[in-house]
Amino acid sequence: MDNNNNTNLPEQDDKLVVEKVSADEITVSAIKSSKKSTKTSFFKSRGFKYGSFATAMTALLIIVVIAANMVLSTLSDRYSWALDFTSTGMYDISDATKQVVNSLDPSVYIEITVFYNENSYPYYLSEPIKRFANLSDNITVTYVDPEKNPASLNQYGTEYNIQSGAVVVKSGKRVRVFNVDDYLEQDDETGAMHIYVEERLAAGVLFVTKDEIPVVYFVNGHGEEGYDSLMNMIANNGAEVKEIDLMTDTEGFDPASKLMIICNPARDYSDSEIRLIDDFLSNENELGRNLMYFSSTDSISVPNLERFLKDWGIEFNNDLVLDDKYCVGTSPYMVIPQFTSEEVMNTGTVASTVTSPITPNARSLTLLFEENASYKTQSLITSFEDSSYSKDKSVVTTTWDRQDGDKPGPFTVAALSMNYKYVNNIQVQNYVFVSGSTDMLENSILTYSGNGEYLMQIYKIMVNEQDDTILAAQKSTSSSVATLNKNQTLAMTLVVLVILPLICLIVGLAVYIRRRFM
Repeated sequence: MDNNNNTNLPEQDDKLVVEKVSADEITVSAIKSSKKSTKTSFFKSRGFKYGSFATAMTALLIIVVIAANMVLSTLSDRYSWALDFTSTGMYDISDATKQVVNSLDPSVYIEITVFYNENSYPYYLSEPIKRFANLSDNITVTYVDPEKNPASLNQYGTEYNIQSGAVVVKSGKRVRVFNVDDYLEQDDETGAMHIYVEERLAAGVLFVTKDEIPVVYFVNGHGEEGYDSLMNMIANNGAEVKEIDLMTDTEGFDPASKLMIICNPARDYSDSEIRLIDDFLSNENELGRNLMYFSSTDSISVPNLERFLKDWGIEFNNDLVLDDKYCVGTSPYMVIPQFTSEEVMNTGTVASTVTSPITPNARSLTLLFEENASYKTQSLITSFEDSSYSKDKSVVTTTWDRQDGDKPGPFTVAALSMNYKYVNNIQVQNYVFVSGSTDMLENSILTYSGNGEYLMQIYKIMVNEQDDTILAAQKSTSSSVATLNKNQTLAMTLVVLVILPLICLIVGLAVYIRRRFM
């Protein structure tokens, strides 16, 4: 019995131990299973799912915003998408400039070099250069720091006098240099800085890409005045302009010279100077050279010059043309005349897009003949018949009002004379354009009336240019910025401080309610 009992006890004890161990294992397993179940339920919970989704969407949104900003910044630099909020639109590229660039031959490449440190170059100068270059893939811009590389100022040769800050336009072997004074000008009265970067770049492109550069002389030495704006306009349109004194400049005329311009001289020309003018026009009997002459009611008597013009069929009258209906404001001496609608000397009509001219302080002209031997004359600008009248200069100081004895219109205030001949059955000619108003060349009138475009069309006829692109004299652009009035400021404040925060608040509440109760 004892032996049996001893044998059975160990067997019973072993069984109990096994059962005990198994229970412990079950307990531990249950604990682990409980922890695992808890962990799994957290990652499957709604909070985790919404939180992870929100985090992922936030990260994705940040990535999209950064990428979009980089892409848009690159495209903005490339295509000049930045908005111009300046009060004068100082960064906007004009249609005429776009036409100059768009008309370039695809094989022509333009190099613009700015001799200045790129990081220090003012934005109001670099931005119009960038926008100009963005007009064509054939235009490149390079900045060269002359402080680090002083020898670069002479890379085109010492004759160009390139200075720090200069902008150089180059195509092939032809170069046009604009130093700082050429594209920045400070108004002595207001102190405003006027910027002409776009105009100079367009003028440079015209100059370096033309097949032939016409030379235009502006005569001085006799107190001539009032031609600065016209000279700038002609230079902007790709010509080489030179001032010449007929008494002292004895080297002869440039073979490429096409036009001579005389504006309101204070002294008459000598017989020898008149012969030089005639020799210039004759061009050794080849013709092809031309003259523009501008006078005014303030002009002194210049009998030698006016006698020469009579040979071309044009005579000045000593009067002042007035108009009490077609004038600027209430100033009858600021006459708004009309262009001829006829063909201009068999060369074509003036574009219908040209707006009305303004001819202040104009003398009237008399055409001595319509055709005489090899000469033809034509009236180009006339006052209106029903409203214009003229007064003798001696009575102008007393009144501008219409009185008995005033001559009725219409009056010719600008005319053209042509001398022509035939060579091998082909007509060759030259022209003399005469205006009774020098004040029509004043910058604001020349640029913002029809005067500039009309005169440039006559100029292009004279120099035999077919391109109809015409650049303004000076698109005077100040470096001021736009200002907001009271209502604009209030609206901007309302958007930034009220509307945008309110939108964010509504969106935030909607997201919170959706997550909390759904």
